[in-house]
Amino acid sequence: MTALRTRRPTGAGGWQRVLFTGDEASIGDAAWAAASFTGDARLVTSYWLELNTGSTGDIYGAAPDADFELLDHDGTWADIIGQVDAAWEVAREVAATGGMPSALIVNTMSSEWMMLSNLGDRRARRRTASELIRHGLDPAAAYSSEVKVEIDADLWTLLGNRHRQLMTKILTWPGPVIMIAREKRNADGRWVLKAQDQLGFDVTAWIRYVHGAKPEIVSFQTPERTRLNATQRRQLRANFSPAAIVWDWSGCTVNTPMPVVRVLDADQTMPGEEPPVRAVPGRQTVAPRPLPPPPSAAPEPSQDEIPASTDATIVSLVDRLLTLDKRAGLNGLWAEMEQAGAAAMAKDVKGLLTPEERSVLNLADSTAVSLRGLATEVGRHVHKTSTAVRDHIHVGVAS
Repeated sequence: MTALRTRRPTGAGGWQRVLFTGDEASIGDAAWAAASFTGDARLVTSYWLELNTGSTGDIYGAAPDADFELLDHDGTWADIIGQVDAAWEVAREVAATGGMPSALIVNTMSSEWMMLSNLGDRRARRRTASELIRHGLDPAAAYSSEVKVEIDADLWTLLGNRHRQLMTKILTWPGPVIMIAREKRNADGRWVLKAQDQLGFDVTAWIRYVHGAKPEIVSFQTPERTRLNATQRRQLRANFSPAAIVWDWSGCTVNTPMPVVRVLDADQTMPGEEPPVRAVPGRQTVAPRPLPPPPSAAPEPSQDEIPASTDATIVSLVDRLLTLDKRAGLNGLWAEMEQAGAAAMAKDVKGLLTPEERSVLNLADSTAVSLRGLATEVGRHVHKTSTAVRDHIHVGVAS
């Protein structure tokens, strides 16, 4: 039994994670205000993560009192996360030695989610292209803007995991964080956040910039961990500033402790979840594969026939098809088959299959099998079982 571990709550609030939003006319005001905040004397330094296409973030260095370091990345997700990780490590090292906190500005979370959404679209289109190739169709159609593709659940999980990778660093950053995102009004006048749909739940304060008016406090979580009502937000609105919401209203000081780094992880095998132990038969010996008959003296081949020298290529393709265990590998084999020519694709390869292999693929002994047909049946088998035809024969299935 696990020993009980408890502690008394401190009642103190943590660092603010503030979301600044605005439409096309006011999002620049939000970024300008975030840049001005970086000059606060209570910060040892500030890091600016610029994600907008075509912008380096240099322009915001002209904001009054701006004092920040731009994270220099090459635009790839790996390098973006690498730079955030490096800044996170430095900021926590400084804070751990008693130094003042560092701030992080992300401009914008809308660009971050657009980047991840484009990743899902590209991978979904590549899958569609592979399906078209498997059916002998032109894969170019998958990349047409006129063709709608579905992003499967596993891809949405990937996008969510990558977003959470960034948010984990944001939520455990040892100081204040300001995230900027776009908002847009619908036809019915309602505001719609153009970012990951859970972002509003991850922040402690949400400020909407409206051009020509004081920023609106959409939500604000006080140190008592309660959200202000509409009347309280209106009273604060007249005196709003980024410094006020980070320091004065939230109770944060340079001595506010760093957030605890604790990532939720349910990937453990719990009692009652262990898989059953089953006996697996040993490998069975399979009869040697039949070789193609030697070429006989025959009339000159017609254009629809293939020369005997191509037989070795066909044998190689058949062997590799029967050992294929991933559908993705079928694309390269299909390209080689097409390169061998139409006659090779139509070649009857039933003599190259053992009875066991024909049984796995549900092919009658008397039925001719073209190389193209074999590739199609192998693709179906791998799609259903995720195993190679030969592996399916060699390894017994526990009962």
